[in-house]
Amino acid sequence: MSEQILEQVLEQRLGFGKHYWRQFFIISFIDFLDGAEFLYLALLIPAIKQEWNLSIIELSIFGSSFTLGLTIGSIICGFLADRMGRKTILIIGTVFQTAVVFLTVFTNNIIEMILLRLIYGTVIGMNLPISSILMIEVTPKLHRGKIIVALQVLILLGRCWIMILGYIFMESISKAFRVCFVQLEQFSGFKNPQDF
Repeated sequence: MSEQILEQVLEQRLGFGKHYWRQFFIISFIDFLDGAEFLYLALLIPAIKQEWNLSIIELSIFGSSFTLGLTIGSIICGFLADRMGRKTILIIGTVFQTAVVFLTVFTNNIIEMILLRLIYGTVIGMNLPISSILMIEVTPKLHRGKIIVALQVLILLGRCWIMILGYIFMESISKAFRVCFVQLEQFSGFKNPQDF
């Protein structure tokens, strides 16, 4: 009974106001950057292999660290969101995401990069489910599917964006990953938590 009342309030009284569209834009932007980061790993491996003379085992550990981070982030995000709130977790995750992207520019060896990729994977593993849940909570029932599809499309557009950056900057292999990270950082900016 209370679920029906909540749905009526969402559809009839609240609708799609300024707050809703602002939240949608911010969460879409976060998902866009997460999508870019997913594909960035594939572009990064050849540049790092050549610059640091890495073995196949080191590259495997590097690639696996991101996936392990995704797993850890997905597991802990539910527990943290229940204790601290979904909005708080998304804000903390976005701040950590920005910091890790910035720190990656200054990495000098594979150990530092593996640790940062593990942290980044954990942050994305937390952000992806939380962002979808936050949008579902405030979207009227009839439009939830469209909003989730829109968020998924933005993840794909983020991947396209990083492919374009890779195409433009991959000529100088030794500096390519640093340039792409700087571009991603400048594009992302830092969002004011009060905008949520």
